[in-house]
Amino acid sequence: MPLVYAVAILEALGYLSAVPVCVAFCVSGRDGLKAGAAVGAFSAGAAFRRAMAHMRRETPKKRRGRPPVKRLIKLARHLRVERFSLRGRLGLSDAAATALLCGAISALGASLRGRVDSLAVDVAPAFDGPRAELRGIVRVRLGQIILAAARSNLD
Repeated sequence: MPLVYAVAILEALGYLSAVPVCVAFCVSGRDGLKAGAAVGAFSAGAAFRRAMAHMRRETPKKRRGRPPVKRLIKLARHLRVERFSLRGRLGLSDAAATALLCGAISALGASLRGRVDSLAVDVAPAFDGPRAELRGIVRVRLGQIILAAARSNLD
């Protein structure tokens, strides 16, 4: 009987490793900058709706502490991203700085092309004044996150 349970657990882990996890984020603002982020499984649409709801919330939730940035960077080195999408408009008070910022973001997106299976970076300059309207999705398989965490702990 214990063998049956072990096989069932391995089968469940196999299915879980194939679950796509979508992280959606959005940034908006002309006067004050507002941001929201959410995580969802399978569908990016639900994650977007939650991220927009977080962004519209008046009082942000209190953070418990600083995220372990070094550990996240180490994890990102071992992660294979299925899909990365960033769309929106950015503007600064200076037109030249706006053009440089949008060009730098596009160049950064092009440098990710070898590490991401499906990449879409479309950030248009907004020369009519300071503005930030960005939406993005990062899609990763849960099994890839688990493997990346194991590999980053071995380094």
